[in-house]
Amino acid sequence: MKIIDDNWKTISNDIKNMSPKDRATFIEKMISYVVPKSSTLDANVNNINYNVPLTDEEVRAYAKALEDEI
Repeated sequence: MKIIDDNWKTISNDIKNMSPKDRATFIEKMISYVVPKSSTLDANVNNINYNVPLTDEEVRAYAKALEDEI
């Protein structure tokens, strides 16, 4: 995300200045935004027929759906 990229130095310094407990809490809260829940991905993956090639449009649609979930 652009906002994170543009402010990475400040964010990084803020995280370094947190107490270990606050840093662990912050990371725990943020991880759900970075790592998707397995049930979310399983639902999408199970709908794909791997024996049939996808069109470019279908690939874009799957990528968009995954991006929206993340």
